[in-house]
Amino acid sequence: MIDLSKLENRRGQQARRPGISTEVLDAADVAEILAACPSRPAYIDWIAAIAAVGSVLNENEAVAVLSAWSPEESQGEYARKLRHRCQKIGIGSLIETAKAHGFDAKSFARRRADRGSVRRHNIGTPEVCTIVQNEATARAVAKAEPLPTMPDRVRAVWDEGVEQLHRHPGTVDRIDTWRGWPPGTAATLVEDGLLASPVTYGVKRGIAFTVQAPERCEFGFVQTRQIGYHVRHKPPAGERATWSFHPNESRDGQSTPGLPFVIGAGFASFARTVVVTEGQWDAITLAAAGGWLVNDASWPEHVILFGTRGAAGWRNLWQHWRTFLPAGVAFVLFADADEAGGKWTAPRGFRDTLTAAGHPVRVIRSQVDGAKDINDLHRIAPITTEQISVWLGRVCK
Repeated sequence: MIDLSKLENRRGQQARRPGISTEVLDAADVAEILAACPSRPAYIDWIAAIAAVGSVLNENEAVAVLSAWSPEESQGEYARKLRHRCQKIGIGSLIETAKAHGFDAKSFARRRADRGSVRRHNIGTPEVCTIVQNEATARAVAKAEPLPTMPDRVRAVWDEGVEQLHRHPGTVDRIDTWRGWPPGTAATLVEDGLLASPVTYGVKRGIAFTVQAPERCEFGFVQTRQIGYHVRHKPPAGERATWSFHPNESRDGQSTPGLPFVIGAGFASFARTVVVTEGQWDAITLAAAGGWLVNDASWPEHVILFGTRGAAGWRNLWQHWRTFLPAGVAFVLFADADEAGGKWTAPRGFRDTLTAAGHPVRVIRSQVDGAKDINDLHRIAPITTEQISVWLGRVCK
């Protein structure tokens, strides 16, 4: 069996919203991209191409374009593959394949802009073209200052921390047990490059989560770029754990903003529901309890999930992500049942900020004694998919 998770890079993966394919790429555009790709690729690359085409075209268009590129060997095979395609492989993966075989993406984008399909805006670096869906978003993107790149030395520490967990599956299993997650949850995070166990300050290993900055590729799709990591240091007995960001000013001369942990970033532009928890533990717990991390097709394609870095972290979320989210998208906030979590619903807090910007907001707090947050609640009484459907509404049904 082919592991489709190997086909995607979730940090750069894109998704689409049904019904807007002609606003992004049409059949002729996709045919042009496909023409640069080998017409008889390896099977796993062929499956990836089908999924990518299906992410922006309807079935009839996709079958026609794919058949012209590489004729079917059995009647109806493209239609069958499209109906069961990997939902998390987007057109961005096909563009990257085409570029590797000589496709000039910048010229392609300029041609589309010249014929009025899209608008062009320079963002930071010369000759970078961004396709956006409206002028308001374009202006916001044009003003955004790109965040610093993760230094090579810090990147090497992170990469070694990922490999550490790959080499020690027992440690990964213990994380699942500790947090009350279904078996395999932490392993999925490691496989996706979201979880590591780096050596911090040259002494001990901690548990770390990636810090991702949102940006748009040259075709306007939302993707993320790792700019650092957030590590939990194991505390002495009876004491609370401490956390640190890397890189940081004192050691690296470069700070890492407290951007939220995010899963499903590729669906940001087309999200119908934005789910926010306080902390990455709660975000992962909610996704795992909902069965969203089981395989590539299990993630609800109209949901993006954030875990803020502490109760005040919502400000960084709002500052850095609001221009990447649809106008009026609904927010579901899982506030901690403590004083800090209460500030989300205080005057001029998180809820008021979202409401003022025209977003419907639902706030959920634990009412169970001893359960301050989602992870506590799950360990006391495991959260069910039915409960999550009630909290989030129709999006998960």
